[in-house]
Amino acid sequence: ILLQRQWMIVRDDRCVLFADSVVPKDPSGSPRGAEIRYDCRFPLASSITVDPEPETRDVFLCDGKRRGLVMPISASEWRLGASPATLKGTDDGHLVLSARGTHRLNVPLWFDFQQRRFKRKRTWRQLTVADELRIVKPSEAVGYRIQVGSQQWMVYRSLGESTCRSVLGKHLVADFFSARFDPSDGSLEELVTVDENDLIDV
Repeated sequence: ILLQRQWMIVRDDRCVLFADSVVPKDPSGSPRGAEIRYDCRFPLASSITVDPEPETRDVFLCDGKRRGLVMPISASEWRLGASPATLKGTDDGHLVLSARGTHRLNVPLWFDFQQRRFKRKRTWRQLTVADELRIVKPSEAVGYRIQVGSQQWMVYRSLGESTCRSVLGKHLVADFFSARFDPSDGSLEELVTVDENDLIDV
């Protein structure tokens, strides 16, 4: 397998995207039903504690004050019911992101460090991605929408072959695309586009 790790800093919005993608090294030889179990541990500074929201799966990073909001955007938003991903703090001072999938897997976190947004309503959703009128599987491509207050962002990641797909009204051939989303007119302000030649496998 290959692990493709991404960091995207949206400096003007004080947001950060972290994402790991697990893909087969040889797509033609990889069994399509192969299960992937993913765990990533982020060590926290000794002064930082994890304060989970009681009803949703997002958490705050605190040191007496709330310093950062972390949203596991591939997880189900509400704690009730099953979820393909989970995020939790541990007693030994780590933030643990876990996920399961088959064949290919994308596991992102959205960090928001703008404190004035912390009390605003927020949500995230996995978007429908289409390929020639067919809804693609999460092992092929994924899209996410993040909303905090009046501000919204979208993220798209292709996990399979490069082909034209549609997400949130946008036709994309890129392997990765992120943008600010304006719901008033449905426009997208591009932040980052990455094509296949820009990806580095580790």
